[in-house]
Amino acid sequence: MRTISLSKKVDNDDLIKLQTAQFLTEASSNVINNILTIPYIQINSDKFSQLIDDYADKFVFFEMLKVEMGKIYLPPDKFISIEWAVDYNHGFMNIKVSINNDNDIDELKKLGYIINE
Repeated sequence: MRTISLSKKVDNDDLIKLQTAQFLTEASSNVINNILTIPYIQINSDKFSQLIDDYADKFVFFEMLKVEMGKIYLPPDKFISIEWAVDYNHGFMNIKVSINNDNDIDELKKLGYIINE
């Protein structure tokens, strides 16, 4: 068994959904982190609780969206995906997978994956 890197083109609408969800999650997190640097902040206030709930909603949505995109763009379960990341600038999902033999490479190519060895 060995690990290879591969890529798959991601639909532009899916890229926008993922990047937007990531930006919103990070922005919400940054707001909370900045507020926490303020001395004597009332973290048990209703407003702070709303910010936490808002962040939690965005985080969960982003994580669910990543799972959904994984089902679309990751290789079949036969291949063990070790890690993956989206390259928003170039529109690709970059994936590391474990394969059993070179026949797996041919199968991945037939499924539309670009092998980046």
